[in-house]
Amino acid sequence: MIGTIFGRFGKAKVDVRRFISAPAFQALAPFRGQPSPLVRTSRKVLFFGMCIFLGVFYGFWGTVLPTAFIIILIIPFIVLALLLLWILPDGAKAPDRTLITLFLLFTGVTFLWPNYLAIALPGLPWLSMRRIFGLVMGTVFLVALASSRSMRAQIVAAMQSIPLLWKLIVAFFVTQTFSVIFSVYPVLAYKHWFNSQYAWTVVFFLSVYVFLGAGNVRRWAKLISIAAVIISLIAIAEQRNQMVLWANHIPPFFKIEDEIIERILNPNFRGGKYRSQAIFSVSLAMAEFLALSFTLILHRFLDKVSMRERIALFAAMVATVAGIATSGARVGFVGLVVGLAIYFMIWGYRRYRESKTDVIGAALTYGYPALLAVAVTLILTVDALRFRILGGGGSQISNDGREVQFDMAPPVILARPIFGYGGGRGADALGYRTPGGDLTIDTYILSIVLDYGIVGFLIFYGAILYALVHVGRLVFNLPNTPRDKEEDEIGYLLPLIVMLAQFLFIKTVLSQEENHSILFMIYGAILALFWRQKQREAAAPSLERSSR
Repeated sequence: MIGTIFGRFGKAKVDVRRFISAPAFQALAPFRGQPSPLVRTSRKVLFFGMCIFLGVFYGFWGTVLPTAFIIILIIPFIVLALLLLWILPDGAKAPDRTLITLFLLFTGVTFLWPNYLAIALPGLPWLSMRRIFGLVMGTVFLVALASSRSMRAQIVAAMQSIPLLWKLIVAFFVTQTFSVIFSVYPVLAYKHWFNSQYAWTVVFFLSVYVFLGAGNVRRWAKLISIAAVIISLIAIAEQRNQMVLWANHIPPFFKIEDEIIERILNPNFRGGKYRSQAIFSVSLAMAEFLALSFTLILHRFLDKVSMRERIALFAAMVATVAGIATSGARVGFVGLVVGLAIYFMIWGYRRYRESKTDVIGAALTYGYPALLAVAVTLILTVDALRFRILGGGGSQISNDGREVQFDMAPPVILARPIFGYGGGRGADALGYRTPGGDLTIDTYILSIVLDYGIVGFLIFYGAILYALVHVGRLVFNLPNTPRDKEEDEIGYLLPLIVMLAQFLFIKTVLSQEENHSILFMIYGAILALFWRQKQREAAAPSLERSSR
C-alpha cells in the first residue's frame, strides 16, 4: 500500500514536471499556435483571480463608502465604454429617426416633468426622467457617432461654419473637467460634471446633427411653444391653489424624503403674494423659460401662418405673459422686455430694407430710439410696470443680498482663481446664507466664476457674446418674407439670437442652471442653420446660371 502511494506520488511528480516544461503547441500558418499548458493555466488563474479581487473590492467599497462616493467606482466602466466606442467599426448608417425622437423626448421631459420627481433605489443616484432619457439619448448618440463616418462628417462640417464657437464650447467642457480634478470637493463636483455632460455637451453635438435635417428646427420650436403654454396653465392653476399642484399627490415610488425637495414643495410667498413655479424648483427658473419661449412663439406668430394658427399663437403669448406674472420674478419681465426690444429692432429694419414704402418698417427703423425712450419712461413712471420689471420694496432683500455676495466674493475667487471650486460648489465656497438659513448665490456671474474659475467665466460668456456678434450680422441681412421652407427655417436664426441675448441678461441675476440645456440646443441650432445658409448661398450662383 505504501509502495502504491509513493508510486502515485512519483508519477504525479513526473506529470507536474512535464506540465511545467511542456512546449507551446506549434501550428502551420495561417493558423495561430497555442501557448503551453502552463501559460494557458496561468492566464485562467490570473483572470479568475482578478474577477474575485474586483468582486471583493467593489463589494467592500460599495458597502463602506457613502452614497455620494460610490460614483467613483463607475469611472473604470466609463473608460471601458469609451474604449469600446473607439474600436467600433465604421460604416453603419446613423439612426436618424431614433436620434430625433430621443432628442425631442428629452426636450419634452426637461421642460414638462419636475426633475425632483425621481425613482430612488438604495445605493444609486436619483433616477429622474431627465436623467433616464438623457443617458439613453447620450448612449445612442455616442454609439451612432462612433460607428457612422457620414454622421461625424456632417457634424464636423456644420461646426466648421463657425469654428471659434464650437471650440469655445469644447474649451468649456475641458474647463469643467479640470475644475473637477482641482476641486476641493472632487466627488461632489464630479456628480455635477456628469449631469452636465448629457444635459449640455451631448445635447450640443446632437443638436447640431438633428437641426441639419429639414423641418427639425420648426418641430423643436413648436414643442417648446407647447411646453410654455402647458407650464403657463399649470402656473395659473397653481396661483389659484396657492401651492404646487401635485405636492400632496406624489406616488410613493416618485416621492423622495429630502430637505431640498421639501423646500421646493412648500408654498413660496413674497410680500404676501404666492409665487408659482410649475415644474421648476424655483419661480425664477420658470420665468426664465417662459421669457425665452415667448420669443419663439412671437416669431411663429409673425411668420406665414393661417388665421386659426395666428389666433392660437396670440392666445399662447397671452398665456405665457400671464404665467410670468404668476411667478412674481423680475427676470421674466426683464427677459421679455429685452426680447421684444431686440426682436422688433431687427424685424423692423429687415422689413424696411425689403420695402422702403412699408409704413411699419419705416416707423420701427426711424422711430426706434423714440419708441425705446417712451418704453423706458413708462417702465420708470408707471408703478405696475416698474414693480414687475425693476422690483419694489419686496425685492430689495435680493438686491441687498447680491451686494453682500459681491463683497464676499473677491478673496474666495482669488483663493482658486483658475479653475474654481468645481461645478455646483461655488455656494459652499462663498458661504452666504439667506436670513432663513439657506445657502445660496443670487447671480450667475458669481456662480460660474466660483464653480469654474476665471477661465470658465471668460469662456462661457465669451461664447454667448461671440455668437451674438458673429451670427447677428447675418441675421440683419436675412429676408423677413422667406421664399421657401428652407429659407423660412433658416429664419429661426432671428429668435435664436434674441434668446441668446435674453439669456445673457437674465444670467446677470439668476444663478439656477435648470434651463441650461436650452442654451446648448440654441448653440447647436445656430451652427446647423448657419451652415445651411452658407450652403444655400454657395448653391445660389449655380442655380442662377442653370435658370438662364
